[in-house]
Amino acid sequence: MNLQPLNLRKLKKESIRYLANQASAARLLSQNFERIDKNRDGVISGDEINLFRDSQANAPQTTRDALGSLADAVPELMFGTIQSGDAAWFGLSKADLVTARRQLNSGTSLEEIRRGIQTRILRERNVPYNGRSQSAAE
Repeated sequence: MNLQPLNLRKLKKESIRYLANQASAARLLSQNFERIDKNRDGVISGDEINLFRDSQANAPQTTRDALGSLADAVPELMFGTIQSGDAAWFGLSKADLVTARRQLNSGTSLEEIRRGIQTRILRERNVPYNGRSQSAAE
């Protein structure tokens, strides 16, 4: 087998570029929040983000891909902050986007953010992280 040596410098540059694209996409969502929120419920759903992504035909593919990743992450990111009202259960609020942008800008990947939120929710519900569903009474 002919294995290529691992180029850590190249891998680091690609990781930084990937994080920058996600942070840039989150900024784009924040800047266009009212335009993206088609039903005016105060939150943006994954579907609304995808519609916005599709309208960005002239945007670089990396930006469009990052928007798609953010749309896929809505189920976790919408719990980045705790919002009152029923609409908070259906999408990202402006506060959720600010929280995600701060984390992305600090170098935390979208996957790490998602995992962190999932872990926090499971802990708050007294569900062990290993996936077994247990109540506090068990």
